[in-house]
Parts: sequence; structure tokens; C-alpha cells
Amino acid sequence: MEYVILLASLVGIVFGADYLVTGSVSLARKYGVSDFVVGAVIVGMGTSMPEFVVSFIGALNDNSFYWSFL
Repeated sequence: MEYVILLASLVGIVFGADYLVTGSVSLARKYGVSDFVVGAVIVGMGTSMPEFVVSFIGALNDNSFYWSFL
């Protein structure tokens, strides 16, 4: 069962990423924004999102990193 979930997750990530990039590029072209700017924003969000999600879940569970040192 774990392999089915893994495969479904990988397929979802690939199609979701393709959908995000296609939509972002079409919006950028509609408003005259450079492809470079769109790519930089997508890469920036993509690399920052894992840290955001971990921090958010930690804050919800009252396990923030800052408070562990006090």
C-alpha cells in the first residue's frame, strides 16, 4: 500500500508542478512580466515552502524552535 501512495504522490507532484508553471507563465505573458521573474519567484517559493510547512506545523503543535532554547 505504501508504494501506491508513493507513486500517486509522485504523479501528483509532477502534474501539480506542470500546472503551476504553465499557469504562471500564461499569467506572466498576459501582464507582460518577464519569464525570468516568474521563474525566480517559482523557484524561490518552491525552495522556501518546505521550511514554511515544517515551521507552521511546529507552531501548531507548540514545538517552535525558538522556545526550545529558553
